[in-house]
Amino acid sequence: SAGSVIPAVGVAHAQEKPKGNIPDTPYKIGHMTFFTGPAAVLGEPMFKGQQLAAEEINAAGGLLGRRKIELLKA
Repeated sequence: SAGSVIPAVGVAHAQEKPKGNIPDTPYKIGHMTFFTGPAAVLGEPMFKGQQLAAEEINAAGGLLGRRKIELLKA
């Protein structure tokens, strides 16, 4: 699921030294789900879980120790 992608990316990047030119711009991830209506009961918690993972990765220095994650609602 999309919610498990962010933590897996953070773990993978924690194990390797960065190579090449890493941009300073945020890494944008779009989350497309229901935020209104009956299905919002599922969509909002998924987004909050991704926010938590992004905050933890950003607090640890971001992707590759440099690039912050920015979540977008779609």
